[in-house]
Amino acid sequence: DAVTGVQTCALPISQIAAQPKVFRMDVSHLPVFSGLSDDVVRDALAHFRPANVEFGMQLMEEGEADSTMLCVVDGELEIRTGDTLLGKAKAGEVVGEMALFGYGMRMATVEALTNADLLLLDRDGYAALRDSGSPVAKAVEQLALRTLMARLTSTSDRIAAMADGSPTGSVAPPKSFFQKVASLFGGGGRRQTSSLNHRAILEQAPFFQKFSEGGLDSLADMMVGVEYSPGEFVCSEGDSGDEMFIVAEGLLDVFINTGDDRVEPLASLEPGDAFGMLALFNNRPRMASCVARTDVACLALSKERWDAVVDAHSPAGSALRGALIRCLSDQLAFANARLSQLDLTKRKKSDQQASLLVVSAGMDTYGPAGRNGSK
Repeated sequence: DAVTGVQTCALPISQIAAQPKVFRMDVSHLPVFSGLSDDVVRDALAHFRPANVEFGMQLMEEGEADSTMLCVVDGELEIRTGDTLLGKAKAGEVVGEMALFGYGMRMATVEALTNADLLLLDRDGYAALRDSGSPVAKAVEQLALRTLMARLTSTSDRIAAMADGSPTGSVAPPKSFFQKVASLFGGGGRRQTSSLNHRAILEQAPFFQKFSEGGLDSLADMMVGVEYSPGEFVCSEGDSGDEMFIVAEGLLDVFINTGDDRVEPLASLEPGDAFGMLALFNNRPRMASCVARTDVACLALSKERWDAVVDAHSPAGSALRGALIRCLSDQLAFANARLSQLDLTKRKKSDQQASLLVVSAGMDTYGPAGRNGSK
């Protein structure tokens, strides 16, 4: 399997220089083409643009308008927000999925750490794959989900490690935030409700507007309504997760534990937002706690029903994956901004300490010992 007619990238990545350069690019190891026939891969590649980039080239700039996603065929890229390193992307991984499925705005700056071979997929190319029913569209959506979840997990872990946190009493009921939640609220204070209009809630949620009529009805029928009072927990960090949620009414805050009854805000959720997907997708314990700031109503989708929809090669499955990608993108953007803020604060403290050491050294040199070195 080869791609020909590769072009050399100009800056930014959205502007490809029209200087064709022919060479062979092996894509057989890429997850988006795994297990597919040569014919399917060949047809799909017609919707990608190949590119060859050189070490040090800036491919994306934070804040620019561009929705192109990059698939790394060979080489390594670096991802940053401001001066904060967010991560790296190696062969088989993607960058720019947030812009492709979201608002078309770059949330980070990307540079080539090595010479690299890339495949570029823009919105028109993705839409053509999806509308034609190509299994590559599903593979792209699933890879984007896995990438976002891995980055959100990594960023959250880094925030927990760096943050001093706030006393739980300032953000939640003044009780042991995590250990006592089950005994205090009976497992979170959950109450089922039949008063919610599932169809209308999904219809008004911006993340789910691309569902077909039939797909939206099907998803609405799969969900159950639940309610929580202010201060009650929808889910707790460390618990096993067996369902995801969509906020129907009210506001929730997402926190991670930083130790000693202190927590760090990770996100704020409002009607239309989805959460709880990570535990379902990678079968790991809940990475954060969600607490109701106000009276809250949610739609809950069980893992069994989640698996049936999110794995389906269908318009409804594609729409749900796209909605989840947009939800995760918003949460990751918030988490990245918080990480950058913490990193900046840490570096400022380090610079201040270094300045004090310099001043101290100056005092030792020019102080009581005398400027000529003798007392």
